[in-house]
Amino acid sequence: MRADDEIPLPIVALIARRIEEAFPVAPKPKVHATWILHVWERMHANPPSLPASLCLLMAYGSVLLATLIVPLILMIAFGWVNPPQ
Repeated sequence: MRADDEIPLPIVALIARRIEEAFPVAPKPKVHATWILHVWERMHANPPSLPASLCLLMAYGSVLLATLIVPLILMIAFGWVNPPQ
């Protein structure tokens, strides 16, 4: 958030009221303000596009697959297991 950006007061009041409803035990003012800012930022966050999401998913899947395959290859290379016949 830039220094000149401000959350409109009606929005602050609404977010604060919802936080108070969700958490009946009142947090410290600094924590309450941090939660309000977090909610405001989450409201304005843009999720990645579909192609970007698919690329991230493929990268994640590749890493998971590599964690299964690379140790097996190393175990075969160092002779710790016999290769499948």
